[in-house]
Amino acid sequence: MLVENLLKQINGPKYLEHVATLEEMLAEELHGANGAIIAFRSPTEDKRLKELELAAKLPILNDITTLDGKIEAMTNEFLRINLEHFGPLMYQPLTSLRSIELREYRTLQRVLAVIDAPATSDKLRERLSFVLGKVLSISIVNALKSNAGIAGETFAEAILGSVGLKRDEHYTCQYKSNTGSNTDIVLPVVEHETDRLVEAFVAVQMSTNDRIRLTKSELKKSANAYVITGSGMPAASKSLKDIGTQNLRTTQEANHTLVCHSDAIETELKRCRDQLAKTKGAKKTKDYKDRIKFFKSNAISFAKFAQEMRTRFLHRNQP
Repeated sequence: MLVENLLKQINGPKYLEHVATLEEMLAEELHGANGAIIAFRSPTEDKRLKELELAAKLPILNDITTLDGKIEAMTNEFLRINLEHFGPLMYQPLTSLRSIELREYRTLQRVLAVIDAPATSDKLRERLSFVLGKVLSISIVNALKSNAGIAGETFAEAILGSVGLKRDEHYTCQYKSNTGSNTDIVLPVVEHETDRLVEAFVAVQMSTNDRIRLTKSELKKSANAYVITGSGMPAASKSLKDIGTQNLRTTQEANHTLVCHSDAIETELKRCRDQLAKTKGAKKTKDYKDRIKFFKSNAISFAKFAQEMRTRFLHRNQP
């Protein structure tokens, strides 16, 4: 009865006072481990995970110079697989939700029925469709962010694997530090909370903008520090120009190294040089000069990073 009264109010002139209540009720049914979104995704989830696992396989490379292109192809495939899985919910949400068993989701079932009913006014149908789309989008955006994080960690491990480095043999994931946040990857393998034994701290972000500042608590001063980012690749939502100049200065002052696609570095250097040639103001001129300095001295390609890690750590434990 609550749903019926709520729908009646949303059809009226004071609908704005009631849409938040409907959003909460729909969110409760759509989100979570037993929500309608999981019910829709479940039949294809195993297939998605198997496809991602297959896409993540990268053999040890004899020619490390090809690595950046292979990582780009890998992340493009990650994106294709995830969009194929989430596409129906993103672009055909009503059809997607109608395909599941709705008896456990009474509010959702009723909202869809009202949207479908020929007698429903265009006004109410539009309002309900928007509310449902809004609640759905929150879940989809969160899922895509989570997938991006997983993709970042996966391609970072693929970079190390391409030169023969193995998890738990040459490096540790999700290292727990004495201070600050957990670090995505550390080399060599060490026990947690033994920062003095770590020689390389590695933070990973699939897309980097001013969130690069968040890596500061992961990267300790006691060892070399790297930030691996997918920024600038087609599968990433950001390019290197999205990292603010002041954050680049801070990263450089901390002597942290940004690891990214070689083409992304060259693209950003060219952009900065082109802008510098057209810029007259002192502040802008300094900003572009500082960016050029950073990407020439503190940014390296995936291949260069892999080569450095191979040289330092591959045969560390061999007699």
